[in-house]
Amino acid sequence: METTSGTTDGGSAAGDDRLVHDPDRDRYELLRGASVLAVLAYADEPIPGGGFVRDLRSTIVDPDHGGEGLGSRLVRFALDDVRAHGGKVVATCWFAAGWIARHEDYADLLAPQDPAP
Repeated sequence: METTSGTTDGGSAAGDDRLVHDPDRDRYELLRGASVLAVLAYADEPIPGGGFVRDLRSTIVDPDHGGEGLGSRLVRFALDDVRAHGGKVVATCWFAAGWIARHEDYADLLAPQDPAP
């Protein structure tokens, strides 16, 4: 399990947040103390010749913490992790897709799509 310590970018409790990659469960988590406040589920597909494409499938944030930017922090963490490991992404999750569209500096991570038949 990979972990990075949280940032202090919103609310006094944010400094206690931990962003975690749990590859055994194919997900990223944002933890505050022992509570899981947000989850980003994914699935990996290998690329012939090496590498992988990570499909960002679903982002879920605890409704009591909506509007705090937790989903955005989790998507950024996941994308930074994929970049660090040389992967590409497909965002079937509407939230992750919208986030990438608003942050052009992550567009290079998008896997090429097959043209429609």
